[in-house]
Amino acid sequence: MNEVSYIRGMVKEYMVTSNASTDPNLWLKLIIEETEELAQAIRKNDKENMLKEACDVGWVVCGFGQTLTSDFEQTVTNVQHHTINSVLEHAQKMIDLIALEIPAKNRFKAFERVYDNNMGRMYHFDEKGEKYIKYDDDGKIVKNPDYPSVDLSDLV
Repeated sequence: MNEVSYIRGMVKEYMVTSNASTDPNLWLKLIIEETEELAQAIRKNDKENMLKEACDVGWVVCGFGQTLTSDFEQTVTNVQHHTINSVLEHAQKMIDLIALEIPAKNRFKAFERVYDNNMGRMYHFDEKGEKYIKYDDDGKIVKNPDYPSVDLSDLV
């Protein structure tokens, strides 16, 4: 299995475990959001955050891919298709900038750590200690603010 298939498998496992939304429009919105966060990290030249945000962009692009069905693809207008392509091209350009900065083996390790962190951060706990997953009004998974952020400092 190659790295891309492995990464897609991690995202799929997360989506199944968390019962994540399969609305491609939500995932497209997340791509835009994460790409902007990556652009901010690049402007600040914050290499650790650049790596984390690049992983997040890859994550939501894979999630978007998991949501695509022939029904969705048949209902997309030419304007929507152009918008989707523009968003994905912009995300790819941002990722390419990171690829110049961070060795491939470290990018893959970072993605694995982001996966582990996302799997843990999706859970919240009620007063009895029972875990549950919280979603916002759009269906986006709300990360537990008490869960530690991923540490990628040794990979940059």
